[in-house]
Amino acid sequence: MEPTRRPPLVERTPNRKAPGKKGGVDAGVADAAPAAAKPEAEDVGPTQDVIDRSVPKLMACFAKFPAAAPSRSGRYDVTLWVDGTGRVTKADVDLPESDVSRCVRGVAKTIRFRPGFEKQVKEVIPLQYRAP
Repeated sequence: MEPTRRPPLVERTPNRKAPGKKGGVDAGVADAAPAAAKPEAEDVGPTQDVIDRSVPKLMACFAKFPAAAPSRSGRYDVTLWVDGTGRVTKADVDLPESDVSRCVRGVAKTIRFRPGFEKQVKEVIPLQYRAP
């Protein structure tokens, strides 16, 4: 009996960017590994489509609390710690404590990634904010 195979995973490549994409996740697909071998955290990463679908939800926090939104345009990073089940166990945003930052952290904790990490993984989602 052949070992079952995992679905293809996206490679995590912090120093390369996929064409037309922002962030450190390669859009290429890695070779599937046998189910018996657990992948190292450095070898796999969340799929770019999960991140892409999450950005509008995270950005909605800025519109939901305009009085608490930053007065300057810029990049704000959302840092996620993802466990082996694909759940976000901790989220942080590089904004001062406010309704916006609390909203972003709350939304970030609802993001779900593909399970399979051997240990906790840290991911950063950059948000580009344009002040009104």
